[in-house]
Amino acid sequence: MDIDRRTFLNGGSLALSSLLFANSAEARAKRGPSLRHFIYVNLRGGPSQMDTFDAKPNHVNGGGLKCVKTAMNNVYFSEHFEGLADFSKNMALVHTSSRIGAHELGRYYVGTGGFLPNPAQVQPGLCSVAAWALSQEEQSDLPKVVSLGGSLSAGFLGNEFSPYSMRPGQNKLKVDEDWRQRLLRSESLRDEYMKHSASSHIDQVKEELRHGRKATQLTLGISNRVFELDGESPKTMASYGKGIGQSFLQARRLIQAGVPSIEIPYGGWDTHQNNQERCKNLSEPLNQGLCQLLKELKVMGLLERTMIMIAGDFGRTPRINENSGRDHYPMNTPVLLIGGSLSGQHIGQSSDDGMSLEKAVTMGEFSYSLFRHLGFNPNEPYMHKSGRPLDLCPSKSGIDELLA
Repeated sequence: MDIDRRTFLNGGSLALSSLLFANSAEARAKRGPSLRHFIYVNLRGGPSQMDTFDAKPNHVNGGGLKCVKTAMNNVYFSEHFEGLADFSKNMALVHTSSRIGAHELGRYYVGTGGFLPNPAQVQPGLCSVAAWALSQEEQSDLPKVVSLGGSLSAGFLGNEFSPYSMRPGQNKLKVDEDWRQRLLRSESLRDEYMKHSASSHIDQVKEELRHGRKATQLTLGISNRVFELDGESPKTMASYGKGIGQSFLQARRLIQAGVPSIEIPYGGWDTHQNNQERCKNLSEPLNQGLCQLLKELKVMGLLERTMIMIAGDFGRTPRINENSGRDHYPMNTPVLLIGGSLSGQHIGQSSDDGMSLEKAVTMGEFSYSLFRHLGFNPNEPYMHKSGRPLDLCPSKSGIDELLA
């Protein structure tokens, strides 16, 4: 595909990302008709549902927090998400429940769609699965998964769908001319050597060479300009806000460039003390940046082609503890979905005091439904190159309201 340099640098919505390797035909066949992008906003530490997306305005457990009514039945957002509530007609709130209340384990459980660690098999993270499902065939040197701060690995999906991780705030790939020339000479020598190497026909070696070449292309090529924010106007930069807001701006640029899957980690939600003030300080920047992203995606016609998932390690206790904080509470772990064809669904219902939950689902049932939106049947196992069928989802059924 010929890409005009100026069009790319201006942030035009050219789909540059693609499948390059073995599973391209299979992934294309499984892709849904409309979704092209997936964003996972990973609220590390476990946010309080009572102070975010399942607020309780009429009970002492709500902490006196003001709330905003949404278009979803019996769902109130915290006052700090007033802007986000305006998009609630394009959302679904899903109450999942488990007994996993440890941070690392909960992060893995949610981040893989309901699997527990297995030393015999590394499960891919949701972002890698989404990239596998959504990737296109046009060639590009951009990664299929970009994490703006760290992510779970691609597991058995392999290096092709491994996340390319950037540090928060990193927005340039700087390569001076001397290093550029060294990279080019190194790649040329490597290719010449492999022409005469007895190992050149080995699949694993071929895969490593492909990824090495792709890394060089990304480092030297025009595509790395998508990571630079310097071309954005001061007004646009300010509209997203600082900190996490700049990650949402980066995500918009990546979506415009065609990257199928993005993770945005946002930590600090382990609020055992001073919960309400800390949630306020975390929520307001999240609301600003996310709302601006949604506004721009909607104007560009990309909101219906993008699915955004917001979740943390687990929920937090409805009752406030003696340190004005909230402790771990995996029995109510809400997941908020935004975009695609969602229409204000509310799955499960917490009581007025937040202590009990009706019609909650498992994380596996949630991920089954998510994968169907991503365009593939989770009941069909992934055929590994070794010939083994491997499950991408722990559940064989989903949520009727999300599958209709």
